[in-house]
Amino acid sequence: MNNQEISPELEQFQAWKEHPVTQELMRWASLKRKGLMEQWAAGGFSASFTSEMIAKNAGATGACSVYEELIDLQLEDLNTELSNDK
Repeated sequence: MNNQEISPELEQFQAWKEHPVTQELMRWASLKRKGLMEQWAAGGFSASFTSEMIAKNAGATGACSVYEELIDLQLEDLNTELSNDK
């Protein structure tokens, strides 16, 4: 199956975004992101060693970025990634 066969149309994408399961997925991602941000604000990623603190912060920052990408996903972003994956 090539990427053109699986690329959703705008109507399909909008229906997916509005689906109750997708809405719960987005709410979950938002809560996870908010939780990481609150942990950071509370000093949860501090550590005795600089390298450990850097690793903890990098992991949390990366996770926040993934959650944000999912929450903000647009059809154009999806299609761009799919076309780049050819």
